[in-house]
Amino acid sequence: MPACPGGERVGIRGSRIVPGCPKLKLVDLIRLRKAAKPQPSRVPRQGTLTVEMHGARIYGTAPQIAELMREYGR
Repeated sequence: MPACPGGERVGIRGSRIVPGCPKLKLVDLIRLRKAAKPQPSRVPRQGTLTVEMHGARIYGTAPQIAELMREYGR
C-alpha cells in the first residue's frame, strides 16, 4: 500500500496518472502549526515538592525538579 494513495494527472490532456502525495499549501502549514502549539498548563504553586527517584528523596520547587530531571535525562 503506497504512503500516499492519491494520484496526480499529468500530460497535455491529463491522460496519465502518476501516484503522488497531495500538495500542502502555505495556509495549511500555518493552520497545522497553530493547532500543534501546546496549550498552557496550570503551574503549581511554588511550594516545596518531594520526589523519590532511584532510592533518593529530592526536595525542591517544581522548576528546580524539572531542571534536575532534564539534566538527569541527558
